[in-house]
Amino acid sequence: GRSLLRALLVVTVLAAVVLTLSVVALKGSAPTGVDRGALKRPAGASRATPGPSSATPAKGVASDIRPTARPTAGANSANSANEREETHAPPPPPGAGGVGDFKLEPVRRVGDIVDGGFYVFQDAASGHYLSRALDTNVVESYPREKVFRLHKAAEYKGWAVKGHTRLHLAVESTNKLTVDRPWARSHEQFAFVEAKKRDFAEGEAPADGGRLFLIRSKKNNMLLSHASHDAGVLVADESKAQIAIKWRIQRVTSCDSEDACWGRETMFGAPPGPKDHRIRDDAASASAAERRDPRRVRWEQEAMQRLAAFGPFPIVGSPKPLKSTAPLKAGDPWDPVLISRRTMKNWASIPGLVSLQLTDDANTLKIIEALNSNVSARDRTADGKRVACATPLGRIRSDASYEAEARFDNQPTYRGLFKRGLELHPDARGVMFSNGDILYTPSLTQTIERVMRFLDDKKAALEAQGRKWHDRWMIVGQRINHEVPASWDLDDARVTAADDPAAAACDHGFPRWVRDIEAHAKQGRIFQSDAEDYFIVSRNMFDWDKIPDFIVGGVAFDNWITAKAARLANKGEAVLIDASKTVTALHQNHGHNIKQSHETPKSMYNSQLAARNGGIGGLGHTA
Repeated sequence: GRSLLRALLVVTVLAAVVLTLSVVALKGSAPTGVDRGALKRPAGASRATPGPSSATPAKGVASDIRPTARPTAGANSANSANEREETHAPPPPPGAGGVGDFKLEPVRRVGDIVDGGFYVFQDAASGHYLSRALDTNVVESYPREKVFRLHKAAEYKGWAVKGHTRLHLAVESTNKLTVDRPWARSHEQFAFVEAKKRDFAEGEAPADGGRLFLIRSKKNNMLLSHASHDAGVLVADESKAQIAIKWRIQRVTSCDSEDACWGRETMFGAPPGPKDHRIRDDAASASAAERRDPRRVRWEQEAMQRLAAFGPFPIVGSPKPLKSTAPLKAGDPWDPVLISRRTMKNWASIPGLVSLQLTDDANTLKIIEALNSNVSARDRTADGKRVACATPLGRIRSDASYEAEARFDNQPTYRGLFKRGLELHPDARGVMFSNGDILYTPSLTQTIERVMRFLDDKKAALEAQGRKWHDRWMIVGQRINHEVPASWDLDDARVTAADDPAAAACDHGFPRWVRDIEAHAKQGRIFQSDAEDYFIVSRNMFDWDKIPDFIVGGVAFDNWITAKAARLANKGEAVLIDASKTVTALHQNHGHNIKQSHETPKSMYNSQLAARNGGIGGLGHTA
């Protein structure tokens, strides 16, 4: 009996030792020790315990932001060197690594957060930073891409999170986080919650005793967590605090303005000139200090000459029917006649473009006839003065033979407009469609020329290797919203030699309206990335006969066709280009509710077509 008791005692002691060692081992493998690599979670694993990294992440898996077709928010790598390590390393201490020369101060409680302050957000478990990367080909985001500005929104009782692109963090309908909203409304508001002891899984509480936070979306009242398919992508879909990401928030103390923290960021090409140049409605002549840089003028002219070698490029529009040929109310910047006439004149004034208006509206056709009759008079004012920097007004072509849908008052289909544009220009390498309220500058044709030249070089290189080139490409981009004054017109922006003796220096440049549109754009606001207003496609990008009959003016087509191009590009069968930073696309605000068209029968029809034909799947964004 005593021998049996001694044996049981020995077994009990051994079991206790084994249990103690097991507990120590478990503590040593807590999530805070996870390598800052791809963070791809094994099948069935909890979001709180991302798996170990791989030296070479699988395609499509990201340790930081790697957007393929949209600006997605993600948790960025804290240290690029550790991306290549197989071993597990603990996250850096607060403020160390990954944020460059920024000086940081830890936030201890929500009350310490300052309205208008700049902050970085670090995932305490992985060491990754919240980031909005522009260059998706680098291992790690740049320090400024990890800095966000916070603004308190009293009406929503939340915080707006603004990134270095001057756009806001938002929760999409799919609960995925993106950074692409120009305004901070309900879907762009967040709350910061101090993490309590009960919010941590076993062994997850910070060893240094620092304060961690949960981030809750005001849109759906859910916490931020890693996406189940990719831990580098963030979603707002978690209700359990133990599974949600715990954030270490640190305030940036080494800069106090957007330019100082982020640098100057523009989403369009603006010419050199005074910083505070504003549009003047009196059409006053430009001073010598405001003149366009002659080096840029030469570059633009050379681009136009190269474009001529490719042949004119057609731009297709389909104006809404007009009630008259003259503005109904003088001085109204939203007047549809004013906007339509200004747009058609603008398109016809851009070198390298051929304007085609597909319409049977009698008033629109009268305006086109009047503009065409004035082609030869563009280099002289009404009193005979020579116009400096004049560009010829090209003849506007109109046509009424295109596919229309009888069920929707004979409104045209998008595929019909693209098909007709290609049919009427058989020698063109592609075609462009644009909404009828967008103004452009020669940056449009410069971009088209540069893309075609780049792709021609790519084709030659592939064919030299005996490989086939698909020659399928599409260009899209974001627009800039601005209310253009009713008093401004392309003709009013002309400068005559008599008005300004120095204007002769512009004779070989571009007219004043080019700089005026760029100045308007500098005053405007870039619109969201899932609202495309123009599409430039190569001739064989799509088989238009197989494209569904989306109705012009309804929603869904822009996102659906962009998603279709993105899928082809992801398979290596096409090239999709975001031209937001090179094409100045100025949307003339017209006062209408931009969401009003979502409720029309044609919009509901288009949405159903998109759903039945592959859907959008989150790919309908630029970027």
